[in-house]
Amino acid sequence: MPNPLNLEIGSHVSNRPDPAVLGFVKLLSAAFDKAARHLSLLTQQTMAVIHCRVESMTVDDFKFEIEAFEDQLFFASILKMKDTVHTEVVLLTAESEGFRLFDMISGHPAGTTRKADPNVIGGIGEVNNILGTTFINEFATRICRTVQPKIPVNAYDMLGAILQGVLLQDEYLDRTVICADAVIQESAVDGFKVRLIVLSDETQLLRLLSIP
Repeated sequence: MPNPLNLEIGSHVSNRPDPAVLGFVKLLSAAFDKAARHLSLLTQQTMAVIHCRVESMTVDDFKFEIEAFEDQLFFASILKMKDTVHTEVVLLTAESEGFRLFDMISGHPAGTTRKADPNVIGGIGEVNNILGTTFINEFATRICRTVQPKIPVNAYDMLGAILQGVLLQDEYLDRTVICADAVIQESAVDGFKVRLIVLSDETQLLRLLSIP
């Protein structure tokens, strides 16, 4: 299978030749590539996916992976699918990176934004409204259904608190999720970067993708 985004496919996924799994990986490749192109247009910078990892894991596994960063401040925007399958698209950017991103999308000189006010939080949320919808549209095309996102939830908080709010929802407790974690980075030296994470209930997702 072509791997233009340097996808790292975790062992729990790669060991399963299920057509639904392979289809989801292809879907992610297309969605993340389009998200990088949309971000390039928004920021007027050259953005590219420098790494993407897809793995099947428990919620506890995911919490362990972000433990080292849980006390750091991040901007976040969480876009949730309606009805079809329990799925969140989460845009994460560290505080300093978020200020740079907001300056770019708002046309301000670099270094202008130094405070996380509602305009900054909302502006970064609008970026995820565009990037997250890219994934949702690819997903809708794959399953031949209309899929609507809910209104994004935007936040500025410690990473642990942000992700706890996602992971402690009833639909994820005691379940396995498929996690796709992509890093999209500006090509310039010391370019800023964002993380785009897709979390989806594995059982529901694979059942839906298996429907002809």
